[in-house]
Amino acid sequence: MGSGLGDFEPCVTVDLDAKALRKRVHGLAAVHAPDSLRWKIFECSGTPDGQLAAFGLLARGATLVQVGFTPARIELRWSNLMAFDATVHGTWGCPVESYPAILQAIFAGDVAIGGTTELSELRHVQRVLDDMAAHRLRRRMVLCP
Repeated sequence: MGSGLGDFEPCVTVDLDAKALRKRVHGLAAVHAPDSLRWKIFECSGTPDGQLAAFGLLARGATLVQVGFTPARIELRWSNLMAFDATVHGTWGCPVESYPAILQAIFAGDVAIGGTTELSELRHVQRVLDDMAAHRLRRRMVLCP
């Protein structure tokens, strides 16, 4: 299942409340993913709902990496970090002052962004991680639940 950026379609559209989403993802992970001590949750949407969902997926020893940005205020139960002995990192994927030059290069056609991603179902996460570790990936992988 592959896709370039231009024809990206979500693997699955899911309309679940926070508890149902957590139960579904944790259930899939129990079958297909390593122990939660090694979980890395990346939130890239920058939406309040996405950020709340990512925080709600924390488990024992998991790490959440916050990439997406929103100016909205979000209310979180910070005690979850203590209770799960979890870690949250924030990262700025690119300095904001670089945006104009990057966008100009994209619009001028100097940087080709199409065909740089590939989709994989979350159930194949171990294969994707193995391929990444062995340097077999040729595109950025986007895992879809």
